[in-house]
Amino acid sequence: MIEFKNNPIEHDISISSPFAYRIHPVHGTRHHHSGNDLRPLVSGLDGDLLYSVADGQVVVSKVNGGGVKFGYGYYIIIQYDGWCALYGHLMGLDVSVGQRVKAGEVIGRMGTTGTSTGTHLHFQLYNSNYTVKFFTEDEDGVDMYAVDPELYYVSDKKTWEEILYDCLDEPDRWVKAIDTLREMAELSSDLGDLEIAKYFSSLIIKVYEKGVVDGGK
Repeated sequence: MIEFKNNPIEHDISISSPFAYRIHPVHGTRHHHSGNDLRPLVSGLDGDLLYSVADGQVVVSKVNGGGVKFGYGYYIIIQYDGWCALYGHLMGLDVSVGQRVKAGEVIGRMGTTGTSTGTHLHFQLYNSNYTVKFFTEDEDGVDMYAVDPELYYVSDKKTWEEILYDCLDEPDRWVKAIDTLREMAELSSDLGDLEIAKYFSSLIIKVYEKGVVDGGK
């Protein structure tokens, strides 16, 4: 049974791209995204620490077959008790195959290697012991072994709006949030995903309505 003892990032879980069909942010094609992209709204910096979600053993620690600028870039897979987790787009490889890790132990650093538009963690969950067939897709283009990580996070994830309100009294964090939201809105618009672009734009308006940016309340 899949059970997390802690989350893979130390910040509030905020999902910038869920387990669902989407327009690929780089290739511009429709495909199934078989994991969660975790990009903390008010952080998301190269080098942010990543953590093992349970006690397990590293079974993959490598760079994508096409090189550091392709696929998941630097990525690892950790085998847990009958299930596995993949951490992708890492800054580098900080653990080795065969290494045993404890829940909450640092296993890597957030980066933007591989096919990536910016710093984030691609977190993918498999309801199976490790197999080289993990990347096999069914006739609908869905990874046959992948399950939605959102179902298993330790605490309820927060929406980006909730995180904005959490840092209401911290103007510097709000400015960082504005920059991130603007990037996401522009990218979504460029790819023709107007509903998502509208959502991010509406959050920017809410930030300004709170009167925190550029001078506080």
